[in-house]
Amino acid sequence: PVRLPGGAAAVVVLAVFFVCFELTYEILYDLRDLDGDRAAGVPTYPVVHGPRRARQIIDALLLASAASLTFGVALGWLGLREGLMLAAPLVQFLFYRPRLSRGLTRDDCITLTHLGTALLVFFLLGNAAWRAAGLPENIVLGG
Repeated sequence: PVRLPGGAAAVVVLAVFFVCFELTYEILYDLRDLDGDRAAGVPTYPVVHGPRRARQIIDALLLASAASLTFGVALGWLGLREGLMLAAPLVQFLFYRPRLSRGLTRDDCITLTHLGTALLVFFLLGNAAWRAAGLPENIVLGG
């Protein structure tokens, strides 16, 4: 079993990370579907608040997800292993921002989803290889 140095606090930090990060996908997909949602009267963030505000919400959620992990690692509630997940909001930001000005496409959203999956697989396989090599379970700052 995986042990988190911060116990319940670590679980809360990870929950904040994942909820914020997951919501960014939903809003990005809503940006892709803006015209159809607007025509159908579906009250998504981009329809209600506009694309500019939706982008600001996405950026704030990505920042919140990264900040939660950074906070958890800095306080020693999470180890560096969990801190590796900071790559996910960074990759998502670097992928979506240049494409936003031309409008997100179906293929962009599919690629973004697969990038997230690939990062998770890399994280899991990396952890398995780390353990197989007999390295420490985790590295905790200040621990």
